[in-house]
Amino acid sequence: MKPSSPYNQFILSPAYGKDYKNESDAIEAYKSGTDFINETQHFTGGGTYISIRDITPPHGVQIRYNRRQKVAFLSTEKV
Repeated sequence: MKPSSPYNQFILSPAYGKDYKNESDAIEAYKSGTDFINETQHFTGGGTYISIRDITPPHGVQIRYNRRQKVAFLSTEKV
């Protein structure tokens, strides 16, 4: 499910050289509190480490995986 507003979304990529081959692995890592790189440029500075503990509802999350070629969409309201 894609969140409605692009201004309430975080774009995340795996941190520390990690990569996830499929969507379920990426979502599981996010939900378990694994660090990601915040690539969002809207008011956050981007490039910082972030995890589920740092994101408060209502925000959408885009998680890049499979060498950053695919994207999983989440809503923090459903996490």
